[in-house]
Amino acid sequence: MAIHFSAHGKTTLNVVDNIIILECEGPWNIEFFHLLHRQIYKAIKQCSPNNYAVLLIPLGETIGTPDTMDYHIDFLKKGNPCAVAVNLSRSNVPQSTEDLCHLAYGTAQLTHAFFTDNESALHWLKKNMR
Repeated sequence: MAIHFSAHGKTTLNVVDNIIILECEGPWNIEFFHLLHRQIYKAIKQCSPNNYAVLLIPLGETIGTPDTMDYHIDFLKKGNPCAVAVNLSRSNVPQSTEDLCHLAYGTAQLTHAFFTDNESALHWLKKNMR
């Protein structure tokens, strides 16, 4: 018997100039990632398919379990953003979040970098777009 939970975590998503801006409050469970992936698919449709980037702003307890990260990595491998920037300034556990994101984006072979402000992150993303 499968057990289903409500999503743990919240997301705010905006698209500006082919950059998907995600504010994701944790902690995150698998149900959260199901919802997040649907939102990202919709957002990608608003972008140039071969020229979009992602700014992730993790909020609060920004951690996920190994099974959630495996699921998310499989999703990441199917996408093709030019780059992913992570602003760690609002995470309560920035080093753990950086380690988790580095593992996920590195495994998916996505260009990524970490920042402590949106301005620097956006500037880097724009330089990495085609």
